[in-house]
This record gives sequence, structure tokens and C-alpha cells, in this order.
Amino acid sequence: MDGEEMLTLLDTQRKYFNDALDRIQRQSTESMKDADKKINEYTQSRLDESLSDLTSVVKEKNEALNEIRHLSEENKNLTQDPADWNYGAAPLPRRSRRRNNLPFSAIPEQQGEYWEQCQVQIMSVLKD
Repeated sequence: MDGEEMLTLLDTQRKYFNDALDRIQRQSTESMKDADKKINEYTQSRLDESLSDLTSVVKEKNEALNEIRHLSEENKNLTQDPADWNYGAAPLPRRSRRRNNLPFSAIPEQQGEYWEQCQVQIMSVLKD
């Protein structure tokens, strides 16, 4: 083999290797594009699913906060001092106010009102 044939053979091998290298690079690029596409599809579906889950969790949290606010308002009204309540009704007559403000045990004895009637009613209940 002379030098001329050797150069031709080396040139042919160089072209073959360059073509093989180009083919491998194209296949690698296409494979990377396909892999990126599959990763993006998978990631996007997972992101969409996670986003919908997060949206539902936020909605439940907001509903719970609204319920807590509502219950807090009710609790605030329940713990309010009864003297501060405004019933919107007409004031009771003087005699009714006096009777309603007395301790339970003091109604018949200390006021002396209807003591006989109360005693009769108590005795009838005790006899039964």
C-alpha cells in the first residue's frame, strides 16, 4: 500500500466516523427532546393534579376559617353579660322588676306577697 492509497483510506474512514458521529449526535438530540417532552408531560400532569389538590385544600381552609369566625361571633354573644343584652321589649312594670330581681328563696317569705297561696300550693305538691 502506498501513501496515496493510505491517505484515501484514512479520508474514507474519517468521513465514515464523522457521519457516524453526526448520526449519534442527531439521535442523542432527538432522544433528549423526546425525554424532555415526556418529562414535561408527566411533570405538567403532576403539577395540574397538585394544583387542584392545593386549591381544594385552600377552599376547605377558608370554609373552616369562616366557620370559626361564625362560631366565635356566636360564642362572643353567648359570653356577653346579660345586663348588656338589648331585648328590644318594653320595660317591665315596677312591681314585676322588683319580683324578678329577688332571689328565689326570698320571693314568698321576705316580700310577704301571696304567702298563704304559696303555702297552700307547696303543701298540695308535697302531699302528692
